Amino acid sequence: MNNFDRIAPFYDQLARIVFGSAIQKAQCFFLDQIRDNDTVLVLGGGTGWIVDAIMDHVPTAQITFIDNSKSMIEMAKNRIRVEHQSKVAFVEGEYFDRNRDDDFDVIFSAFYLDMFSQEEVSHILTDVSKNLKKSGKWIFTDFRYTTIGWQRYLLKLMYFFFKVACGVSANKLANFDVEFMKLGLKAQMSRSFYFGMIESVTYSK
Repeated sequence: MNNFDRIAPFYDQLARIVFGSAIQKAQCFFLDQIRDNDTVLVLGGGTGWIVDAIMDHVPTAQITFIDNSKSMIEMAKNRIRVEHQSKVAFVEGEYFDRNRDDDFDVIFSAFYLDMFSQEEVSHILTDVSKNLKKSGKWIFTDFRYTTIGWQRYLLKLMYFFFKVACGVSANKLANFDVEFMKLGLKAQMSRSFYFGMIESVTYSK
């Protein structure tokens, strides 16, 4: 079971040591696609810094923040600025634990789907995309398959670390593009970071 409680206190610092500012830049690049009063589902929100980034851009957004780690949820609650807290609903658990009656203008997932196998990614996208409005967008940021030697080694090292520390079941990246395409979600814009190892993409129905 994927659970990041053990590494929550130093998760952001670890990401900065390895990737510098690329992780945050990639996640923030397409925040301009979120509009006034949009409802936003944040999958695997981590330590919560992304909430303030979203709210600074769109103060009227309504956010549902899901994470499976109790420690991450507590960190997020404590770090989000007071003026933003009333606009955020926190859900501790997996994506399938939430209220499925909600429909969202934007689904935001960053470095979340890489924790799952190809089959699991397919199930997640199929389930969650049902709650994306017809005019909605999926803002996706994650690692990408690479043929560059040092990047492939780094990915293998990361999967080993997260398997030991967090129980991550996946041992390689799924083909995300294929799964989005199966559901009729089409890539609209994309941007690469960290020598092409990280990519941010906006998808729409």
